[in-house]
Amino acid sequence: MRRSLICFLLLAVSSVAFAQKAIIRDVSRNLGSTRGGTLLTLSGSNLLPTVRCLLACPTTVMFGDAMATLKGAVPTMLHVLTPPHAPGTVDITINIAGEAPIVLANAFTYSANAEANFARVMLPLYFDGVVKGQYGSEWTTSLWIRNNGTDAVSITPWSCADGQDCGGAPPAYALPSSRSLRSLAPLSGVSDGNPSRWLYLSQEGAADVSFSLRFADQSRGLTDAGIDMPVIRENEALYGSAQLFNVPLKSSFRVTLRLYELGDVSSRFRVTIYPQSELDEQPIHSEEVTATVQSGSFPAKAGYATLDVTGLLHLEKAWPDVVRIEITPLTAGSRYWSFASLTNNDTQMVTLVTPQ
Repeated sequence: MRRSLICFLLLAVSSVAFAQKAIIRDVSRNLGSTRGGTLLTLSGSNLLPTVRCLLACPTTVMFGDAMATLKGAVPTMLHVLTPPHAPGTVDITINIAGEAPIVLANAFTYSANAEANFARVMLPLYFDGVVKGQYGSEWTTSLWIRNNGTDAVSITPWSCADGQDCGGAPPAYALPSSRSLRSLAPLSGVSDGNPSRWLYLSQEGAADVSFSLRFADQSRGLTDAGIDMPVIRENEALYGSAQLFNVPLKSSFRVTLRLYELGDVSSRFRVTIYPQSELDEQPIHSEEVTATVQSGSFPAKAGYATLDVTGLLHLEKAWPDVVRIEITPLTAGSRYWSFASLTNNDTQMVTLVTPQ
C-alpha cells in the first residue's frame, strides 16, 4: 500500500498521447544586463507541458544556474525576465513537464556595459529635416512615440542640454507616463546614405511604448498624406530566408530593396529574383549584398544595404512585369529585416512590400 502511494505521488500524471517534441527555434535577445530584468521571448513549438501533475511542476527557464521569471507561456512562445547574473555567456535551459530539458548552449550574454540595460528599436527611415529626391520630391518623416506605461521610460543616447555636463554616461531623455514625444534629438555628422535610426529604451518600460512613423513627400502635401512605416523591435528580426511577393518590375516604378542588419556583425545576403508564378521556376537573377554594421557603443544606425532592383533592367534578360524576391542571410547569427520600396515615377507615391 505504502509503495503504491509513493508511486502514485511521484508518477501521478496524465500523459498526452503522441505529443510532439518541444522545440526552441529562436531567442529574441542574446544580450542583457548583469542586473537582470531583460524581457525576452523564446519562440518555438509545443512549449506547454504534455502532462498534468498532481503536485506543482511549472515550466522553468534557467540562465546558467539562476532561475528566470516566467511572465507568460503559449504553445509557440515563452516570455521570461532574466535573473541577475555575473558577467559572461551562459546556457539557457528550459524545463517543461513531460519533456527532456532543452539546453541552448551559450545563448545569452550578461554584460556590465550600459547598452545591455536597454531594448533596441529600429526606425527603417528617419530624417532630420528634409531630404531632396528625384523629380522635385522633398521627403520627410514624422515620428510619434507614446509611453503607455505607468513609469517614465528613458530614451538614449540624447543630446546634452546647453551647459550641461553629461559626464561619461550617454545622456538620456525621460519620457513620462501617458506622454508622447514627437521627434528625436538630431544626429551630428555628415549623412552617410543610411536612413535608419536606432532607439534605445530602458528595459523596464520598453514593452509599454508605442510608435507611429510616417514617410511623405511634402512637396505634394495636398495629394500625398504619406505612408506608415513599420517600427521594428529586436524580437521581430528575421533569421532565415524571407520572401517579397508581387513586386512590379516596370520602368514606371523605382524599386529599391532595403536590407537592415539588426545584429552586431556586418552580414552578407543573397538576393534572388524569380518570376512571380505559380510554377517553381528558375531564378532570373542572383547577387550578394553586404549590410555594414557601425562599431562602438550605442551605434546610431543599423547595418544597411540596398539593391536598385529597377536598375537591373539594363541587363539583357527576359524580365517579367512582376517578380518574387527571396532574401537569404549568409552570415551566421544574422538578424535582419527588409522591405522593397516602390515609387511611382509619375505621382511619386510610395508603396511598401514587406517580408512574408
